Amino acid sequence: WLAQALAVHGGTTPLGLDVVSRGMQEVAGEPLRHPEHATLLGPCRVIPREHPSIRCRSIDLDAHAEGLEALGQALLAELTGADWDAVVAYRGGHRWVQGFEPVRLGPVAGRPALLRERGVYLITGGLGGIGLVLAEELARAARARLVLTGRRGLPDRAQWPAWLAAHDAQDRVSRGIRAVQALEALGAEVLVLEADVTDAAAMRAVVARALERFGALHGVIHAAGVPGGGIIALKTREAAAAVLAPKVTGTLVLEAALREVALDVLVLCSSIAAVAPPGGQVDYSAGNAFLDAYARARQGTARVVSVGWDTWQEVGMAVETAVPAALRAAREEALRQGIRPREGAELFRRLLARPMPHVVVSTRDLGARLGPPAVAPGPGAGRAGAVEPAPLATAPAVGLRADGDDGGAAPETAVQRAIAEIWQEVLGVERVGLADNFFDLGGHSLLATQVIARIEARLGVRLNRMDFMFQTLGQLAAACEERLTAAAPAVQARGRHDPAQGGRG
Repeated sequence: WLAQALAVHGGTTPLGLDVVSRGMQEVAGEPLRHPEHATLLGPCRVIPREHPSIRCRSIDLDAHAEGLEALGQALLAELTGADWDAVVAYRGGHRWVQGFEPVRLGPVAGRPALLRERGVYLITGGLGGIGLVLAEELARAARARLVLTGRRGLPDRAQWPAWLAAHDAQDRVSRGIRAVQALEALGAEVLVLEADVTDAAAMRAVVARALERFGALHGVIHAAGVPGGGIIALKTREAAAAVLAPKVTGTLVLEAALREVALDVLVLCSSIAAVAPPGGQVDYSAGNAFLDAYARARQGTARVVSVGWDTWQEVGMAVETAVPAALRAAREEALRQGIRPREGAELFRRLLARPMPHVVVSTRDLGARLGPPAVAPGPGAGRAGAVEPAPLATAPAVGLRADGDDGGAAPETAVQRAIAEIWQEVLGVERVGLADNFFDLGGHSLLATQVIARIEARLGVRLNRMDFMFQTLGQLAAACEERLTAAAPAVQARGRHDPAQGGRG
């Protein structure tokens, strides 16, 4: 809600936002007490992407420190110091900064150590693209017995021949049936169950069915998820909760359902968005940051691994989720550089041979994707000296105006013309009319942030970002003109009564 308020009232004034937690990070092997607090990292990383004038910093204090005085001194030193790093932790009087080191995973001869021949493995989201790729690797490597769950299951096996005969190959159920048949052809046994991973009763029933059918459960791959989308300014509680649920609630539901089961391994399918998110992914970034922290917090008898996957080619949310026309080119470029299914399967195999609590998989230089390091605000600027971030990578807009629609009358006033020029520059369109709507011309939420900043800079007016999203050019220009008119008398009044000018006030 703070970010939404800043979107409406914050303008473009540089601002530093410090978010303080305690016990969210694991630095030197100490217990990580509050993995749920890691969801704070989502907003910390995404807010600067959507609001270039805001810099965010996560400061995690020692949950094991005795007394508040030392914690207060560490926090005061951080807030007033010259160093400015995006993710900071204080432990034992020392300041730690998060970083990432490249890891080389060598090839694996034979079956990975954490896999059992004919072992039993539960995969949530098991009928999704990535879930099926990992299921295939388990089938190839160990002739595994698999339990695949999803919010939508498959019909009874007796109905499969009729279903396949009546539906084309691209039908969701048909693809699921053929995928299961392919797994079984590799030597796997497959049990498909319909269950929402956030439903505690349903997941307890899944575990019970797995134990009843196979007599054991050796590992779990949590691949269920919902794609995020939409800038913070327009995000609703319900939309964010839907994205967080499978990652946060689903993981905790699994923990409860598996309390009496001695697992060998738990693999959490996280995302690179947890550490290097694009704009519009605050909830998805937050949910995956929780998975990364949970993996560190739950190291014990079972090996818990969180894998921050990059975009996959051919399978996964990036392929299956519909996007606006203006974002398709950017998605195609991301897919072109994405993980091939066989590469992902091989990496999964290698991770099972050398498990680590958290691994980020990036097909490009991760340091470049994390962006330039933030700097401390300059002298006299309070917390408002944020460095200008790199511009957001966005696709050129694609106009969606209907044939024969000229967008209405042409801009006439200076304000109308100024806004029209900005829309033309950002959207790449030749003509803008007063009746045109930003989104109808191919705009999207990330481009809207750029437009708002340019309008405020050129006209000297503060915009309400929430109103902007639904206004035509004519309506937006009228609102700007009204605010400029209202501000003019106030400026004149200050000039007449300013004591420095000799007025009596």
